[in-house]
Amino acid sequence: MRSAFLFVLLTSLTACAQEALSEKPVIIVGVASPANESRAIFQADWERDQMVRDINNQSTHDKKSPAKVQAVALHGNTLEEVGEEARSQDCSYIVLTTASENIGVAGYDSAPGVPNPMKPAPDTSPGAAMVLGVKYSISRTGEPGPVSHGSILAPGMGDGFGQSAIQGAFRDVATRIFNEVRRQKPVH
Repeated sequence: MRSAFLFVLLTSLTACAQEALSEKPVIIVGVASPANESRAIFQADWERDQMVRDINNQSTHDKKSPAKVQAVALHGNTLEEVGEEARSQDCSYIVLTTASENIGVAGYDSAPGVPNPMKPAPDTSPGAAMVLGVKYSISRTGEPGPVSHGSILAPGMGDGFGQSAIQGAFRDVATRIFNEVRRQKPVH
């Protein structure tokens, strides 16, 4: 009788411990609507919502991450426009994205008006290949500087950028954001 009681007690304690371990901290990421500085045509809010969905789907299927990443949509595309909304939704991080054709290897780091040898001059000849870059930055809510940034390139056609290339670039950005944020520690 005593051994049965001990067995039940140990089993329930083990189950409670496993349940407590399975609850991961949540990192809430606010995703702003992409800014469009390119000739590509896309619906910014739709692309933002797709990135939110992609990040949340990846988080649902990720068993190895030390934290659960939860993305939420923010309305606006600059830190000033989305800052208050991000704080009200308890976002630890804010993601900004920009679609641009003028992107080089280090193009995101260059200051306006300062020449950057890594950023090629755009080739406007008729046979030039177009490349759409989707730049992203991840900032802590309430802090001005990014904790991470990068870009994804999508090739264009002679007459513009196909929707599949644009959507693929934003999907790749969502994967990068998820991978970078999941390594961060919750800020709260």
